[in-house]
Amino acid sequence: MVEAITLVRVDNGQSVDINMDDSPYYVLSSCSWGQVEGDANTVKYVRQLGKTVLSSTVGTRDVKIVGWVVADENGLMGSLKDFLNQFISPMHFIKLLYDGKYVTFLPDKSVKYETGYESNNDTIAKFTITGTCYDPMWHDEQASKFIAAETVSMFHFPLRFHDTPASSPEVVFASIVSSTTFELQNVGDVASGIVIVMKSKGTVVNPYVKNVGTQEKLLIKKTMVLGESLTVSTTIGDRYVRQGELDSKGQSMFKYVDADSDWLQLPVGTSLMTFGADSGADVLDVYVVFENQYLEVQGCY
Repeated sequence: MVEAITLVRVDNGQSVDINMDDSPYYVLSSCSWGQVEGDANTVKYVRQLGKTVLSSTVGTRDVKIVGWVVADENGLMGSLKDFLNQFISPMHFIKLLYDGKYVTFLPDKSVKYETGYESNNDTIAKFTITGTCYDPMWHDEQASKFIAAETVSMFHFPLRFHDTPASSPEVVFASIVSSTTFELQNVGDVASGIVIVMKSKGTVVNPYVKNVGTQEKLLIKKTMVLGESLTVSTTIGDRYVRQGELDSKGQSMFKYVDADSDWLQLPVGTSLMTFGADSGADVLDVYVVFENQYLEVQGCY
């Protein structure tokens, strides 16, 4: 049984806890997110036994949340309903967090309240929230991050020197962590897109990331200068190349993606990856962020 969930508005980060035990105002009665259905594109030839599957897709997922607004003070019910009415809107996506994972849905309609006095009064009010997950996959709440190459600052101020050299420790200005070949592990149920962040500590010409096993390669045909950063997302439906690091909304650099590039997807299991450049790979910091994706999570029954 699902006993506790958290809803988060994607556009502004507002959140509300809805559970059976600890929530003082919004109490969970039931929560269901159904199952996803597959749709196969098939063809049948003359005298063929059965059918040939050409391709398959996965459909959407429906969400239904039933709960109670509980108000102990006079006049509080109105403000609690006002918040929920503003929070749930068919114009804004909602993240449903459960057990360390989340799925995103768009409400189908505004909040529905029961009409009978016994279930909608100044003390309690029963509500229903429904929506559709156009991306039906569950994602890890905490994304996985792998650092392939990074320069870590080690110098701290103030720094004191002693009169005798033997008494003075070694001064380390920076630590360089670098591995041009690295492994990424996808423990989810399906292949996942990745986000690649490249930071230049000098001049880097035409940086790339490649899957060693499949030989798929994502190449950026650009000369990066000292201090420049690029963020590349290969997630289907959200592909982009931008100036700046992960959370920035910098200028689009999509035009620099080589026409023959592959939008790397991380297969289920372990993938051996590598990065490089035509020149300057030794002054390139690279890290990769991705979320495992799951068809189902335990607990919805």
